[in-house]
Parts: sequence; C-alpha cells; structure tokens
Amino acid sequence: FVLTRQTKAFWDFPKPLILAINGLAVGGGANIALANFGDMVLCSKKARFMYPFAKLGFTPELGSSMVMPFLVGLAKTKELMMTGTWLSAEDALRLNLINAIYSEEELLPKALALAAKIAANHPENMRLMKQVLNHPLREKLNEVLARENATIVKSIGSFSGGPLKSSL
Repeated sequence: FVLTRQTKAFWDFPKPLILAINGLAVGGGANIALANFGDMVLCSKKARFMYPFAKLGFTPELGSSMVMPFLVGLAKTKELMMTGTWLSAEDALRLNLINAIYSEEELLPKALALAAKIAANHPENMRLMKQVLNHPLREKLNEVLARENATIVKSIGSFSGGPLKSSL
C-alpha cells in the first residue's frame, strides 16, 4: 500500500547509505531522512523537517510508528506527529536523529569524504555490520508496515467524514 516495498528496500539495501539533506523534508521525506532509512545523515544548516500527518488526516507510515519512538521516545514522537511542528537541523541533531550539520557548501564534500572513509572498509564486513545493527527493528518491520497501512486506511476515512470522525 504506502510504499511498503520501497521501505523494505531501504532497510535491506546491503551497502551503507549516507543521506545529505539540504532543504525541506516533509512527511515521507522526513521519514526517509530521520527514521533510519539512511545509515548516516548529514544536514546543511538550512535543513528542516516536519510530519504533517495529523493536519492531512493521515497516521504515521513507512515504519515511523516503530522507529521514531525507538529513536527519540514516545512522548517526543507523539509531539512531532500530532502537532506537525517544524524541526530544525539543530533540533534533529539534539535528538540524535542526524549525525552532523554543515554549511551548504561543506555538505556534499563532507558526505563524499564520509563515504570514502566507509568505503575503505571491507564491503562484506560493512554489509554484515549493517544487517546485525538493523536486525532488532527490521525483524518487526513487516508487522509494523501492515498495521500502519491498515491504520492509514481508517484515518483517511475518518478525515474525509467517514465512520471514524475525530472529536479533537
């Protein structure tokens, strides 16, 4: 349904994946940037993130209902998802959602330098390391994605005046 195959492809990609964010990442883009899709995330100072799900009548997707509470705690995840508050690069760093912040000019060179450093390691070791580090969450991903997809269908119905009208 909601990018299930693509979500699994990110998680199962065998090589280290470095993301360089230089602008806005909203909704699914915020998930890709912050919710463990990349193994390392570098941002420019102008990067900003937002989860507009509540405003749009959606519920969390792409595995974010599992990953975000794991990364930042349940209370902070609820705040981000239920309010649609913008998160700056500094906020994301403080919450340990990203690895570093650079100027716009430094971002790509820093990402390439990090990639070269990682590429200097044995590729099979990197694949196995990524696999074992991701395993505790990855083994639950199929169930989480199915639950998220079922909940999204219900939320769309409630937002559009369907049977589950919100009382908020």
